[in-house]
Amino acid sequence: MEEFGYETQLTDGPVKRVQLRVFRNLRRVGLVEAALSARYSLRTARHIDELPGVDGACRDILAVLNDEALARSSAADLPFLARAMPQLRSLADSLKERGPSNGSSIHVPRREIMERPDAFWVGLDERLLSLVENYLGVPARYLGMDVKREMADAKESGIRLWHRDIEDHRMLKFIVYLSDVDDGAGPFEWVSRRDTDEVVDALRLVWGDVVTTKELDAVVPAARRRRAVGACDTVHFFDPARILHRASPPTSRDRYSVTYSYATRRPYVEYPHVTDFNRKFVARWASRLGPAQTAALVE
Repeated sequence: MEEFGYETQLTDGPVKRVQLRVFRNLRRVGLVEAALSARYSLRTARHIDELPGVDGACRDILAVLNDEALARSSAADLPFLARAMPQLRSLADSLKERGPSNGSSIHVPRREIMERPDAFWVGLDERLLSLVENYLGVPARYLGMDVKREMADAKESGIRLWHRDIEDHRMLKFIVYLSDVDDGAGPFEWVSRRDTDEVVDALRLVWGDVVTTKELDAVVPAARRRRAVGACDTVHFFDPARILHRASPPTSRDRYSVTYSYATRRPYVEYPHVTDFNRKFVARWASRLGPAQTAALVE
């Protein structure tokens, strides 16, 4: 928040790591955390009468999200997503011939998303934006999409460690499987909100901390963890800021998926690559954007 120098755009490289460390230390201070939570509550209270309506499958998803912070669906039940599935599968197929530049993941470059925007457009559907705004309680910022291939190397690092996302008080993401995902293909994995709270208290976690499976086992046994296996086109909506989650390491075959991400328009942290891409997207495709869509991308 502004009073504590909190809302900022992170630079890249070592400076970003220093900034994140400072933010984490700030959130260890009870007064700071309480002030951030109070400000978010005030923002949602002021906006409650302006929330748009939500109907159909999105209304059902919203009801489950509010209870569990995670809801399961299918691309076939979401027309705005179903129309884009051929292009999403095509983008996923393009990753089969590429090797990882570093780490265990291969991503579709942003320049390709810019030139083939229909899949990106899914995240700007007005029905979807209404769902996100109702869940967040305030207008949403679209953080973009990420089509990727997770390599079957069994490595536990990065997003394969247990974590909560750091960008905001509340967030919303949905992950769409672009291949069949069984236990060996690295399914999305999470623990319930209640178990997340238990782990946070037991391990004294703060914003940005990560947890190994061994550390988690000491608090939440494997039987209580949840694995999102499913066929291609399975969709999971979840709040990555409120539940511990990870992309479990694929062990027998690669996983292909796309993730769409949202925060509020005044998040705790913004990343330059997101804001820069959004501005360029608006400049490139302005003729196809309505006011609500433009507002979800840029100030």
